[in-house]
Amino acid sequence: MIAAGFSWFHLMPSVDDGSLVPFDEGHAYVYVLTVMVCGLLTLFAVFGRVGLERAKARDGLDRYNTGTSLNPLVMGELFAEAFTGLMSNMLSKEDVRKFFPLVGGLFLYIFTCNMLSVIPGFLPPTDYLNANVGMAIISFLVFNSVGLLRDPVGYIKHMMGPVWWLAV
Repeated sequence: MIAAGFSWFHLMPSVDDGSLVPFDEGHAYVYVLTVMVCGLLTLFAVFGRVGLERAKARDGLDRYNTGTSLNPLVMGELFAEAFTGLMSNMLSKEDVRKFFPLVGGLFLYIFTCNMLSVIPGFLPPTDYLNANVGMAIISFLVFNSVGLLRDPVGYIKHMMGPVWWLAV
């Protein structure tokens, strides 16, 4: 019988008894799943890059044809095009180019983690609060540092609100 919070990784001896991650005994499966998700995304990126290099090696206009099958190159191009299009509605071209790796990487990581919950016996690493706090801290620091570096006075005035007594 599958109880709430069961993961296939609990069947591994080092994960279940807490010896794999001694500083966080009850959540060792989160670290295993996080490494698995990062490995999957890295493999996806490597296969997409290999496909890109093969396409660049072709002659003539055939180098711009990605193919008819849904391979990692096509999926990567679809993601990049859709996500840069979404970001370009809100940001300038320079900002899209600058922040695409962070925003796109966070999106792919969170999406892949959450898609694990569709597979029975897999818990998403984003179910654990500390994984989300790490991503939130990075986003918070980037957002505030860019705001303060670009226009410190305007950024602080904007954060204070429409009336001065709200900032107090």
